[in-house]
Amino acid sequence: MEGEHENVQFVMPPTPPVRKKTSWPTIVLIAIVAFVVGLGISWYVFGRSDEMAGEVPEISSTATSTYIKTDGSNQISAVASSGGNTIVVDNQSAGDSVVIQSVSFENPGWVAIHEERDGVVGNTLGAGWFPAGTSSGVIELLRGTVSGGTYYAVLHGDNGDKLYNYTTDKPITDASGSAIMTKFVAQ
Repeated sequence: MEGEHENVQFVMPPTPPVRKKTSWPTIVLIAIVAFVVGLGISWYVFGRSDEMAGEVPEISSTATSTYIKTDGSNQISAVASSGGNTIVVDNQSAGDSVVIQSVSFENPGWVAIHEERDGVVGNTLGAGWFPAGTSSGVIELLRGTVSGGTYYAVLHGDNGDKLYNYTTDKPITDASGSAIMTKFVAQ
């Protein structure tokens, strides 16, 4: 049969999906969005000191400190005490830790470092547990001190669990009900 053609079907192999190239503006936009999201998460985790570290409205800054020279230098130490509870802290360099020159507790307790906020004791920046008796140490902070800032070292009791909680480990007070604390400046 001439002139007749057999129907032949040509089968094409499947074409691979075409990958669209990402343009530079799209990459830059994604990077900016990722940066902003990361910044927001960092602020939420590290910058929310009101909730993370806790505000301590029950501490009044009316307690007094005595300032003494501890050696022949111009370094001045602030001392607060009542009974067997005493805290000595020097003005010191700004940073991520605070040096406690001396602390004495009648019972084991905490030294909490608070920032000054609107002229009164503010958020807790960090706390260190100390045994009964006299000792010294360094307290690592969740958020560092800044040069020129004023801070408070406040004595807190421990409810026995050795975990600092500003709602249960209350400030230790003197006979008049004022918290035993001292003020210092980061330089």
